[in-house]
Amino acid sequence: MPRSNVLMVGRDPLSVETHCRVLRSAGYTVISSVWPELAINQFLVGDFDLVILCDCLHADERNRLCSRLRQHTSRTPIASIARRAGRRDPYVDATVEGDAAQLIAGLHELVNGNGNGNGNHGNASPPRTNGAANGNGTKETILFADDDPGILDSWRALLQRAGYRVLAAPDGPEALRLFSAEAVDAVVLDYEMPGMNGGTVAKQIRRIKSGVPLILFSTLLTVPKDDLALFQWHVSKGDSLAVLLTAIEEALVPPAKLT
Repeated sequence: MPRSNVLMVGRDPLSVETHCRVLRSAGYTVISSVWPELAINQFLVGDFDLVILCDCLHADERNRLCSRLRQHTSRTPIASIARRAGRRDPYVDATVEGDAAQLIAGLHELVNGNGNGNGNHGNASPPRTNGAANGNGTKETILFADDDPGILDSWRALLQRAGYRVLAAPDGPEALRLFSAEAVDAVVLDYEMPGMNGGTVAKQIRRIKSGVPLILFSTLLTVPKDDLALFQWHVSKGDSLAVLLTAIEEALVPPAKLT
């Protein structure tokens, strides 16, 4: 069986990871999301052969997600994992059982039954092809810091699929360690992180290397002015992937030289 790329979506990290392990052991490449709101972004920047909705998603969430996915594709099959045998979701192409053997058999039949072997969905954002901050052909490196594991994993996957090399930090100290050890082209920082907030991290980064662009990635509307002034861009976590990618693209444009 050719290797298939799968997007797995669910609310419960343990349930999602259990299903992911089963699929990976069967040779699938799996990207997971515990944030259904971000799954559409992941789908658009990826190249998926199959989307799987876990049984830990409520029925209304599955239906909404299916409807939104169908706005972008009619070719990529969508499967739902059933809590019990015989249950059927009206919006999906197939319902499969969560038992490991039944899951693999059901998905194998679904993928092979489509026969196209690729999940191109027409409206996917193309991967970056210029990918060079310094002209030597290497990808730009983005440092992304957030203490929420779901946000960190999801946005890391999205930025990687957009063509960036991503350094992920779950807190401020790790962000500073990575920044000091690696050549970083731009930094995306959450503000509310325990122990060391985004403003404190930004100040330390400015002391280490003042010219690296900083993007604040937060839903807060009350960031202190002195801290806010450290960032060139402020993107809300509720914004789309396109908004963050635009900010990163602008951040990576070299400043115009004076003539």
